[in-house]
Amino acid sequence: MTDKKLIYDVGMNNGDDTAYYLHSGYRVLAIEADPVLCTEAEDRFREAIDRGDLKILNVGVAAEAGYADFWVNEEKSVWSSFNKEAAGRRGHALTRVDVPTRPFADILAELGTPYFMKIDIEGNDQLCLDALHEAPRPEFISVECSGLDFVRQLFEEGYRKFKMIDQQTFCPLRRPLLLRHRWHHFLNRRLKDFSLGSRGLIKLARRERVDAWAHRLRSQDGWYFSEGCSGPFAEGTYGKWQSMETVSANINYFTRHLARRSENPYQYWFDLHATAVE
Repeated sequence: MTDKKLIYDVGMNNGDDTAYYLHSGYRVLAIEADPVLCTEAEDRFREAIDRGDLKILNVGVAAEAGYADFWVNEEKSVWSSFNKEAAGRRGHALTRVDVPTRPFADILAELGTPYFMKIDIEGNDQLCLDALHEAPRPEFISVECSGLDFVRQLFEEGYRKFKMIDQQTFCPLRRPLLLRHRWHHFLNRRLKDFSLGSRGLIKLARRERVDAWAHRLRSQDGWYFSEGCSGPFAEGTYGKWQSMETVSANINYFTRHLARRSENPYQYWFDLHATAVE
């Protein structure tokens, strides 16, 4: 049975998503492989832990229980992964850490099915989705996504409505692209550098306007989502829910076609949200 007041933060990282879920009145199970980040989160959320509103599991999701090499990216912790190549992309420095691992199905069986589950664990996301076949499914779920396989799998598990949420603005990615979304992304990129003089002042004014729009897009109910956050969840996400066919077409469009139209394309980073609620 689904626990309506429980959220799983699978890939807690620095804890900013966990902080928002707690702020929204939910209990949270936060899963993180990096022991340093877990220690920092225990200090940050001591009151929530003592109240019983937060449980932190310092484990990595894997196919089997045991221990495995986890590669910590020293410059960008969100890229840390069991996959060394993925963790060290762009030549970033890595530190190897031996961490305990657990199958995700075991965690679900022990701690229950959440209302919402966020999955962002840089490579082992698939293992979390596979576990849904063996347990009751959450009503809402999000997963960092780069293709159609996750859409098909979630559909097979009973999810029928989807959203493709851009992680820079939290706007839905759909065709045609929303005007405010287009304005933010393309002007933000073109006006990134400016010089002094009258033209520079005009560019600076436009840049400030773009930043103000971006700030509004990243704010909801008095909460500001810092860079790297997963943002709103469940019915709090922006935009309308879409069918599998529609969201699949949008994924194809943004990942294959739009990015090729520029020599310096914006690389779309999006989460796939899905719901089993009719």
